[in-house]
Amino acid sequence: RSTLFPYTTLFRSRTGVSLNKCETGGPCGPWRISLGNGYTYRFPDARVHPLNKHGKPIKSRMAPIGVSGNGLRIAYLRAGNGRVIVRDLGGAAHEISDTGRVDNLWLSLDGARLAVGHGAGVRLYEVATGAHLGTLPRSEEFQGFSGDGGEVLTRSGEHTLHSRTLTGHELARSKVNGDGPFALNADGVTVEIGRAHV
Repeated sequence: RSTLFPYTTLFRSRTGVSLNKCETGGPCGPWRISLGNGYTYRFPDARVHPLNKHGKPIKSRMAPIGVSGNGLRIAYLRAGNGRVIVRDLGGAAHEISDTGRVDNLWLSLDGARLAVGHGAGVRLYEVATGAHLGTLPRSEEFQGFSGDGGEVLTRSGEHTLHSRTLTGHELARSKVNGDGPFALNADGVTVEIGRAHV
């Protein structure tokens, strides 16, 4: 029997996202989500491996995947055409019209907003409508959504955090020490760094 190849675990909702581990040691599909209540959902249409520049799968790596903080939505790349899909567990699928090579996918706590990271920067979307809300500066790394999903937190260099609206407008800037993790409060300007506030 194959063993689990863990990708991430969301402790708030006790939701785990995983792949099987192949005989070669790399990840094997399909992606699946295991809930704290014992239910497991499988996503056979989700891409397991990222593609190289020639369109061939990189078998030693995992394709990007994201899960909302409440554990009710999953974002992934469709295996066939590489489209970004956000799916409700056991429900509807929302296709996001994003172009370019996708490196990362992040969902807000409630799954209503999606961040798509690639070479052109990080683009932000409204999941229900697929509307493109804004693009973040390429010089900044995405750190996460605020508690209510109305703002985002980014980082530039080693010591600067930026709070931004979903259209990319800067609300606040903080100088910090340490590597985080960082979290942005629902007020859009208060940043938590471990147990400290700035």
